[in-house]
Amino acid sequence: MLGPTRAEMHDCPGGALSEMDQTTLVAEVISAADSCFPDGLLVFDTAALIGHRDNVAATSASLAAAETLNLPVLGWALSEPVAAQLRQEFSFSFNGPQGVDVDLRVSIDRARQRLAAHTLQQRTLPGSARWRRLELLAETESLRWLRPPHRSPHCHAC
Repeated sequence: MLGPTRAEMHDCPGGALSEMDQTTLVAEVISAADSCFPDGLLVFDTAALIGHRDNVAATSASLAAAETLNLPVLGWALSEPVAAQLRQEFSFSFNGPQGVDVDLRVSIDRARQRLAAHTLQQRTLPGSARWRRLELLAETESLRWLRPPHRSPHCHAC
């Protein structure tokens, strides 16, 4: 529905990613990145990971892989006001990047994302925390550099 050009899914049930050997997980991220030559990686922001063990494992493995591959990493972040509203409404441990700056704000057309959410038989339904997150974010996503792009000391325009 969202139009990805490539997807690779591994058989790992929810909650089990954090139980995987970290070295194996890093090797899988490196292998996936090597197969498509990315300019960088997009992961969950480290500030938003409290209590989400699979997300912690995925982000940690991606950061280690990015170090090996010398790739920049952007972390998808919830703004603190959105995180606070979600905590109040759903009593989940949503966290925004307190005391750190958001580096990029990206405008998003949510129409396709909402349509895709309806096609999934998951927790992204109207009234769910995920749906409410999309409502609160409106048409903007926030990102921050977890591993900034390498800048050449000889490049003044970089």
